[in-house]
Amino acid sequence: MIVRWDKAHGKDIRPVSKTAQGWIIGGMPEPRPLYQLPDLLARSKERVYVCEGEKAADAAATIGLLATTSPHGCESASKADWRPLAGREVVILPDNDDAGQGYARDVASILVRLQPAAKVRIVELPELPVKGDIYDWLEDHDGSEPDSLRATIEGLVDAAWFVDVSEINGGPILQCLAQVAPAAIKWLWSGRYWLR
Repeated sequence: MIVRWDKAHGKDIRPVSKTAQGWIIGGMPEPRPLYQLPDLLARSKERVYVCEGEKAADAAATIGLLATTSPHGCESASKADWRPLAGREVVILPDNDDAGQGYARDVASILVRLQPAAKVRIVELPELPVKGDIYDWLEDHDGSEPDSLRATIEGLVDAAWFVDVSEINGGPILQCLAQVAPAAIKWLWSGRYWLR
């Protein structure tokens, strides 16, 4: 469980865990279960949305998205048990800041290495304020119908590319040849060497 206080100077977050000796202020043992794990398991055929933090995951759920996060913030992705997402379609909705981008890369890196690998997309929501997340995006679209907001996000997801593991590792970036525009070859020596 996470206890959160929104204060004038920022947020104050404390993890609370149940142990054999009772409740303590502190994190769960590793690997930690994903947020809303029972829903993830019960709805195993649905696309999963990964947000940064419980507040964002809860906001995504208000419009019908199956959402989760890793416990204890953006620097704890490696401490969670992501195996329930193996082989599933996963969308990461990063916060609009450097920490959010780092979290998205960390989570994607873990998910593409699962057996079987998750099919991962990273989708940045349009017009997010600095440090904003899906909670803020939904607040900015407060007058809209939940079905319409969900359809907008799903449209962004459907237009996004799946993450390639080589991109995560800084290796070569692969491109589908079907998306490369054909060009006439300029031969230096006919049939043997061409110019770029």
